[in-house]
Amino acid sequence: MVPPRPPKGIVTNFSLLPGLVHSIFDDAVARGQIFQYPATRAHTFPQHGIAYQVYEMPNLAEKPPPSLALPDLTRVKEGKRDVFNPPFPEGEMVAELEEHWLLNNKYCLTHSHLVLTTKEFQPQTESLTHSDLWTLQSLLRAFEEAGRPMLGFYNCGPRSAATQAHRHVQLIPIPTEHGGLPAEEFASSLDLPTSQPTPLPLPYLHLALRLPTPSSNSSAAVDAQTLHAFYTALLTHTHAHPSLSSTPPPSPPHAQESYNLLLTTKHIHLVPRRARDCVVPLSPSSSSSPSSSASHSSGEVKVKGTSFGTLLEGRGEGSRPSWVLGTNSLGLAGLFFVDPGKVDSLKEFGVGEVCRAVGYAV
Repeated sequence: MVPPRPPKGIVTNFSLLPGLVHSIFDDAVARGQIFQYPATRAHTFPQHGIAYQVYEMPNLAEKPPPSLALPDLTRVKEGKRDVFNPPFPEGEMVAELEEHWLLNNKYCLTHSHLVLTTKEFQPQTESLTHSDLWTLQSLLRAFEEAGRPMLGFYNCGPRSAATQAHRHVQLIPIPTEHGGLPAEEFASSLDLPTSQPTPLPLPYLHLALRLPTPSSNSSAAVDAQTLHAFYTALLTHTHAHPSLSSTPPPSPPHAQESYNLLLTTKHIHLVPRRARDCVVPLSPSSSSSPSSSASHSSGEVKVKGTSFGTLLEGRGEGSRPSWVLGTNSLGLAGLFFVDPGKVDSLKEFGVGEVCRAVGYAV
């Protein structure tokens, strides 16, 4: 049987991509060319009005503990290969677009976990362009019309939990079987004003803007210029918010602005980041191993017996082993993927408290 291959040339008809992604992804997993972390169980932990979803992934326990040093996302590290430059390893390439490559995420959390990256190197610390947003929105529309709604997200800056310096956004299926995307469902329940950035009623700054409803003959909700204007408005409102102006700016090194951007066909969300990691004390029932606790400190992250900012004060951390939880856009969207042995600790600490810890409290 001939394996599915990426089409030759530039793809402009995005309606072809959902089926292509499905077949190329399945084949790449079967051949061991990309690796999918299987989730064995899902939990729902409501807090602050959001039904946070926590997925148990046993294979995550095999991963080494994260570095506590913030990455330099302005350039590819000397001596390292830019993983988003061709030629791509077998199984990663999905399609060439006009200004981007569409790739399978080599270490994916779900089926059809995709990466949309710029062809030319642009740093992961810069704002998305008109083309970035338009292409991402067009992909989201194509997948939704195929009955497979997706979330697009951008981890911008070193405190967003981004790890690769070459600018890229990611797409992941919305877990409709578990009630949808938590942050999106919460925003939809509030009936936000169209085209106006609005802080959600949460204990941390999370801005959202409801997109205009597309016309029946339109392939996207808004044109590229308008979509980029919405994005810029969210950034402007974020910069002007009192919670940021009253908080000292991040200290060097790599003190670039950091935030998580979420995009669906209905809303665009932006959550500014004060920190990349949250220190979660391990509950007595949690498994403890060298990969699940840490005793290092770097920047504003201090582990083992010291407070994380002000959020762990009075939480009884003391000398208990602690877990350093790095959180990217998916956590701010309400999705957490964790080692099963850490679920009780996360529930005890509060999933919403993790979001408040890494964001700006209001």
